[in-house]
Amino acid sequence: MRSVSSMDRIGLRLRLRRRHRAAQSEAGRQRAPADFQGKPSAADLHITPDGKFLYGSERTSSTLAGFKVDPANGTLSPIGSVATETQPRGFNIDPSEGYLLAVGQLSHGMSSYRIDPESGTLTKLREYPMGKNPNWIEFIDLP
Repeated sequence: MRSVSSMDRIGLRLRLRRRHRAAQSEAGRQRAPADFQGKPSAADLHITPDGKFLYGSERTSSTLAGFKVDPANGTLSPIGSVATETQPRGFNIDPSEGYLLAVGQLSHGMSSYRIDPESGTLTKLREYPMGKNPNWIEFIDLP
């Protein structure tokens, strides 16, 4: 399944669209929970390399939200959310699909998480101090 994911920064609308030969149809849509407090401010969105799980960061609540992706139709099922670094701006998923790293613009830190390969839930492993205002994570392979 080829798809495109998008997230509305202010309204927290999350869409996963399946691409067909001649048309594009909306396959999944999620919004902020009804009990969300404050003005939402989404920042980043990543899907695991195998396409099973989708994660998004929300800066107001300082959380990472996870969704399971249905491979047949692309619909999203909430996994849950976890607290993370203060005002998470950037995060990324390592190519082996086992870990997620997130940085916080206001905490000046980075947290590492293990991704459960069956459920997609995130388990916090460790926190690391970073330089001021971190906002990007990139994984690279070195020779």
